[in-house]
Amino acid sequence: MGSIAMTFLQTVRTAGRRVAAAGVPEGGRHRLVPLLVLSAVALLAGSVSAAPARVANVLENIGFTALPGGEVQVVLTLAKPAPQPVGFSTERPARIALDLLHTRNALAKKTQSIGIGVARSITTAQADGRTRVVINLAKLVPYDVRVAGNRVYVTLNGAPAQGAAGVPVSSVAAGAAQPGITGVEFRRGAAGQALITVDLADSSMPWNLHEEGKKIYVDFMNANLPARLEQRLDVTDFATPVTHVDTYVRGNGARMAIAAHGQYEDMAYQAGDKLTIEIKPVTAAQKEARAKAKFKYTGQRLSLNFQNIQTRAVLQLIADFTGLNIVVSDSVKGNLTLRLKNVPWDQALAIILQTQGLGMRRSGNVIWVAPNDEIVAREKLENEARKQLQNSEPLRFESIQVNYAKA
Repeated sequence: MGSIAMTFLQTVRTAGRRVAAAGVPEGGRHRLVPLLVLSAVALLAGSVSAAPARVANVLENIGFTALPGGEVQVVLTLAKPAPQPVGFSTERPARIALDLLHTRNALAKKTQSIGIGVARSITTAQADGRTRVVINLAKLVPYDVRVAGNRVYVTLNGAPAQGAAGVPVSSVAAGAAQPGITGVEFRRGAAGQALITVDLADSSMPWNLHEEGKKIYVDFMNANLPARLEQRLDVTDFATPVTHVDTYVRGNGARMAIAAHGQYEDMAYQAGDKLTIEIKPVTAAQKEARAKAKFKYTGQRLSLNFQNIQTRAVLQLIADFTGLNIVVSDSVKGNLTLRLKNVPWDQALAIILQTQGLGMRRSGNVIWVAPNDEIVAREKLENEARKQLQNSEPLRFESIQVNYAKA
């Protein structure tokens, strides 16, 4: 998202000074405050899309080829060394979207048919100094992305495992050694949950978690597994929902199969080069209650995977995905590392805001994002201004004649 010249409050104050300079009476000024606020939002929203963009590269060609095992490889060729793509995937419709920042689209055709494997077509579009490449699929499959010189290679796996969601974008630099798994550890958490920690040689290694029956599978694509780690861990004595963990070589990668029993819920999260799979025991009532709680998020599902990306860039991507206007305060800074698979976009936004200490306020199709303390300060100022307005309003007197009747 382009830099914004002034914060929301600065814009409102500037507009207020202009109204005062124009000689608008104080009473009229108070009535104009809501209009000034809306004007500031519109001005800031416009500044995001109107900010001048730096274009330093050109997308010149897109090619594709079939690979053994039902895989499909899409190759994006640029005029200069390719940037690391930023993107997301959705299940309905099944598609993968990649943004090439500071890149102009020089392709003669905006849409190309593929018709190989799960790949159906490719659509390209240019906006705000970046080019978006959308790969339309018959169904969402795991995929990975590799950057080599002036080319970006997108490899689509063959048929996905049952119940598997698409693996989000991961980028591997050209010439890099194949990443591997360097350690596997099991321990019991304080709440009786099973905690399986996997040490990754490369934090960008693509992985995919899915469940079949009472087994949870974690697939690591293009990953080396040392012989010492190819084993079964019998963890029955730990008294968790997990009985054993098998780790073994599968194809050109590795797979972890986790056997569980009883009522449980599973989740996986990655911090740096450590992947943690957590299997927590729950009662049937707890599981039903948590399943109902998920329905509060109703947005279209998407998958995100970012390594040390600017928070503002992620918010811009969500704005593009939803079509909403997102106004970001100048005080929103910093980067984040994020991997989310097949979650509603509104839940993804809530997670991003929570991890970065941010809050939001929504009015129609405009969302204002700022640090929580800034939002609290602004609302405090608004409340004080509202009280001052009430105190400064002129009093109205009415004389009412009352006739008293004797009993």
